[in-house]
Amino acid sequence: MKKFLKILVIIVVVLALIVAGAWYYLMHMPEKNLANQTPDYIIAATDLALEYEGAPEVSDKKYIDRVVEVTGIVAEISKDQNDQTVIILQSPESFTGILCTLAEKEEKAARDIAAGDNITLKGICTGMLFEVVLNRCVIVK
Repeated sequence: MKKFLKILVIIVVVLALIVAGAWYYLMHMPEKNLANQTPDYIIAATDLALEYEGAPEVSDKKYIDRVVEVTGIVAEISKDQNDQTVIILQSPESFTGILCTLAEKEEKAARDIAAGDNITLKGICTGMLFEVVLNRCVIVK
């Protein structure tokens, strides 16, 4: 019986170490660097906004969790509740804009951007609220 308990304790300890190691890895794994990643879609801000306005469910299936490179005219630059820079690309042909939350590494480069500039950003699409939302964006040009 003592041998069985020793084996059981060893198995439980090993499983606990595996679970703890997996949890630690998942909590601290590095984010993908979007600057070096090839976009799944390259699209103009106006076209992306019109696609979402016309068929939001279809657009969600197509774009959510994908890397999207979008080009458009800056309508507004602001900070969100987490003090991250947010750039809204305007779409003159639609009521919807593209809300792009920049990655922390891009904060310095964002200082050179002004309303009216034509820029290209690459980010992860998370769907549409009032605007189409791209997160962890990097400035392409």
